[in-house]
Amino acid sequence: MHGFRRHGYALRKRFGERTRIAIIPNRPGDIPKGTLSAILGPKQTGIGREGLLRLIEKYGL
Repeated sequence: MHGFRRHGYALRKRFGERTRIAIIPNRPGDIPKGTLSAILGPKQTGIGREGLLRLIEKYGL
């Protein structure tokens, strides 16, 4: 995960030969559940709930 303070955080996930990047906005307030599910789902990052929890533990977000 790489931080972009102006725009948000970029989550990168490699799928075979392709790399997918999802930008998560860096703004106050909660991300709607549907948006978060889409970001964590297989079409964007594929990290899922457990992957998100590991990132929070590792980076202290």
